[in-house]
Amino acid sequence: FSLLRDHRDPAYLLVYCRLDFSAEAAYSLLEQIAEKLRQAMDNVGAEGPARNSGEGLWEYLHRRNLEIWSKDNFLLTPLLVLDQFEELFSQSGSITDRIAQAFDDLAALVENRMPSELAGAAAVERRSQLDLLSQNYRVVLSFREDYLPDVKSWEKKVPSLLRNNYLRLEPLTRQSAIDAVERAGAAVLEAGVAPSIVDFVGKLDPDTEPTEVDRAVIEPALLSLFCCRLNLRRGDQRIDRDLVMTSGENILDQFYRETLVAEDVKGPPDVARFIESYLVQGDRFRGLFPKAEALKENFLTTKQLDALTGDKHRLLRVVEYAGTFRIELIHDCLVPIVCRARDDRKHLEKQVELERKARNAEAQAIEKQKRISWLTASLALMGICLGVALWQWHEADLASKRAMANSAIGGSYAVRRNGDPDLSSLLALQALSLGSSLKDRQIMDRAEDQLRRALDTRLLRSFPHRADVNAVTFSPDGRQLATASGKTLRIWNVDTGEEALVGRMMSHRGKVEDIAFIADNTLVAGDDQGYLRLWDLNSGAEKPLTDTMRHAPAISALAAGSGNLLASATPRKGEIILWDAARGGRLGPPFGQDGEHRRWIYDLALSADGKLAAADVES
Repeated sequence: FSLLRDHRDPAYLLVYCRLDFSAEAAYSLLEQIAEKLRQAMDNVGAEGPARNSGEGLWEYLHRRNLEIWSKDNFLLTPLLVLDQFEELFSQSGSITDRIAQAFDDLAALVENRMPSELAGAAAVERRSQLDLLSQNYRVVLSFREDYLPDVKSWEKKVPSLLRNNYLRLEPLTRQSAIDAVERAGAAVLEAGVAPSIVDFVGKLDPDTEPTEVDRAVIEPALLSLFCCRLNLRRGDQRIDRDLVMTSGENILDQFYRETLVAEDVKGPPDVARFIESYLVQGDRFRGLFPKAEALKENFLTTKQLDALTGDKHRLLRVVEYAGTFRIELIHDCLVPIVCRARDDRKHLEKQVELERKARNAEAQAIEKQKRISWLTASLALMGICLGVALWQWHEADLASKRAMANSAIGGSYAVRRNGDPDLSSLLALQALSLGSSLKDRQIMDRAEDQLRRALDTRLLRSFPHRADVNAVTFSPDGRQLATASGKTLRIWNVDTGEEALVGRMMSHRGKVEDIAFIADNTLVAGDDQGYLRLWDLNSGAEKPLTDTMRHAPAISALAAGSGNLLASATPRKGEIILWDAARGGRLGPPFGQDGEHRRWIYDLALSADGKLAAADVES
């Protein structure tokens, strides 16, 4: 609509229509359009005849004397823009009769077909007042592309519907996106930062091949939101690459969560609960909720709504729909974010409920213990009460342990979410111990899951590569780590996380599939062309004998034995070769699986004395 509004021709009267297709709609599709036409004429001060009582839209638009003049004395042609036309399908409840009636009405306008009430003999006089062949108006449909098949299904009945082609909001090419960002952000962007923004939104890796970059596409809605959030975060500074890299990750999720905890948004009332309960439909679509009802039910306050729809946050917007102002999310791309937050909230509420039940169970256990103590104090029934008391004590102890275990599991989850993995691990271990004493497999599994999640957060150090890492191995003394990525080898200092051979990144002929350390501080690498290359880690230089050590057609796994003993395996042949790395020669012929039963070898290992070899093969 804004495109049509900004580029409108003075010869056209723009009539914006967002129609009510629901069963509760007070007027038909054509009557709604007729009312929008009247409002559009009033808004621009256009002059034209009024509709007669009982006169339909088609009949009115085909009057012989129909002329609509602008204030500037232009003869205007009505341009009927039916926006968000997909709501015919999403709001009608997929009721076939209602959809069919809407398309019949639309066909009368688009195909210039005479309505049935004007076709009979009784309407001769009315027809005489009409220019039946004229079509002094235009119709534009705007709808989401995923509803195109629904619209195209009516193409036979309404041939003109898509005959003149249709305009799609296409994803941008990388260069088009860069141009758009540079033009729009010229005042706030550092030179050369636009490609970084576009590549971040498009998730383009710096090592991506140029041909792949040229084929990449950028989603306009995501790019717009990303740029908006970057602009809010820049403060008084210009947007540079550091800001893009540090603020870009999970920017949609951060945008949603940061908005909800802002001072002018956070409750009470709980705005997040309102959004997650009423403004998404299932896991795919935005929902609409009446503004007046939301304020009346105290789902949110006027102050909160103003903040959420203002320029600062722009999470929600208010639209007029079917004569009612309604609240909706600013864009469909936020639906997955809201759904994920909703699911997290429900999971936390479930955990809180489990903890409440655990506390109740513990209180009941304490009450049982009190009754047991009272019974044991009764000397008159000592014999009978002793057995009952022991049984009740045992049951209470089990219930108490289960309650404590469940509480510890819930606590482990909660403190891990709050950033304390150490306490989370201790609580998970406590629950695991209780589950073991109870021999309760379910409690043990849940405790082990929480322990594993807590330990996963304790990453000691990362060693960055630009592309996927194919293989890693430690040196025999554990002080160095070798990594392989594509055709490149890197050696890292484990203590510092820095490269041990700075500026001496080692390149291979083909993609490195596996690496292994052997004697004399030597690293062996095997690639997908079958070559084995030996590297001196003291100097970073390649050792001789490389051309003599090849295991065609490709190497899938390596294993090092004592001294200079080395084993290599091929994937498809399913064979293994032993090598003397010192002289670059084979130690005998290949061995492995029978010819017609050969299977892929994934991994390989040698015993310490070099007498046994084990292979992980395809099952």
